[in-house]
Amino acid sequence: MNHMHWHLYILPNKTYVETASMSFLTGDCFVFDDYPAQGFGFQVKSHKEISRIASNVAKLIEHIADLEIGHNVLVTRGSGFKDASKSVIRVFVGARRKTPFPLIGFIKRVYGTGVAELSGAVVVYDEARFDDIDEEEIIAALRHECHEEFQRIRKDILNTSLLN
Repeated sequence: MNHMHWHLYILPNKTYVETASMSFLTGDCFVFDDYPAQGFGFQVKSHKEISRIASNVAKLIEHIADLEIGHNVLVTRGSGFKDASKSVIRVFVGARRKTPFPLIGFIKRVYGTGVAELSGAVVVYDEARFDDIDEEEIIAALRHECHEEFQRIRKDILNTSLLN
């Protein structure tokens, strides 16, 4: 891990991950049903769960850091994974390919794979590319950056007692 920093957003509109459909993996851990930047999700439904969920998130982050895999963490409000009528705090951990700087390798410094992309936003650094980039290219790039690491960590979670 080369650095850690925070992004704090107050947005007028909901982000994708605030209501994204999630499937149970194990323990308190869920995974996105359909999002190209695959990641792991946790939800805090009451203050009584904060310590347990925080402990599991910390274990997952420590495991990913021990593997020297780049990753991002996003904490946001949202709806419950199983009961969308309930408000919860959603915590997402997304792993990505190790790169010198978290950028989509084959798109050459046009946009990154970071916390913004984990939330469903894409920050495009080049105005000319912004005008011609399309959703399919972004989806392919996010899958390219996240899929292999996601599968490796998912396997570790399922085959060990990492998250109990």
